[in-house]
Amino acid sequence: MARQRTKPSNKQDTATQNDNNEHTNERKLMALDAAQIAAIYAKRRTKGQYTSFLTEFTTSGENGVDVKETWPQLKDKKATTIKQGFENVKKNKDAPDGAELVDVIVDGEDVFLINSAMVRELVEA
Repeated sequence: MARQRTKPSNKQDTATQNDNNEHTNERKLMALDAAQIAAIYAKRRTKGQYTSFLTEFTTSGENGVDVKETWPQLKDKKATTIKQGFENVKKNKDAPDGAELVDVIVDGEDVFLINSAMVRELVEA
């Protein structure tokens, strides 16, 4: 035979119990500092991020940029990861105009985008 639930005999006791639960179940928000937020964004993957960065660079008229200084969201990523991201965009059929003329250069942990069309004269001189 199945057991039956017993109903509380006093509704006032139940109300007091609910009031106590409301106070003990309060959540405290833990704020994140800037370093924690940066670490979270560094690990996050955003579709099309490198495409938008490469488009921004090719339309900027700059002959070269330091990637980690230009786009702080990439500062905590490994240089090889950043290079691969830009190289994949260059290979993509939807690559921005002029992407094939951009060289992605890794120097230690620094990554640079160089517009080879603009610096050809400087290098040859």
